[in-house]
Amino acid sequence: MSYFTRVAGKNRYDEPITKLDWGRVIWVTVVVLVVTLFLSIGSAAGCKEYNRYQKRADAKNNVKVTNINIQRAEQQAKIVRAEIKATQARAEKRVAEAHGIRQAQDLIAKTLTPLYVQHEAIQAQKIGGAGDRTYIPVGPQGVPLVADVAQPSLENPDR
Repeated sequence: MSYFTRVAGKNRYDEPITKLDWGRVIWVTVVVLVVTLFLSIGSAAGCKEYNRYQKRADAKNNVKVTNINIQRAEQQAKIVRAEIKATQARAEKRVAEAHGIRQAQDLIAKTLTPLYVQHEAIQAQKIGGAGDRTYIPVGPQGVPLVADVAQPSLENPDR
């Protein structure tokens, strides 16, 4: 027994409990089914719409990510081009230095004689003689020796 039957013998609508209103039960059941059906259809349509929205958002994000990747690639290409230019400039500098050294060596080789080398050695001995010891091989007259390395020497026939 329910509370209402014990107290008053009637339900809260003042109707006897034993009497069941089938019309009202059917009506409520139909309303609940219709609402459930509309909610199901609406959520299914909402899912489709959400999927469309999500696909559009994903496409926009992919476009943005692609643009960012393109910008990064362009920046990287600029860096590589700058590095290449710097390397080329260093190479050109080294080539110019090598040409200058070669021209200087050619000029010196034209005027360089064994007597001039002996003169320079004597001058170096005069200037650097204070406390420093320099050992220079000397010839029979006390003049520093200048020899061509390609020619074999008399003391060392192996050369």
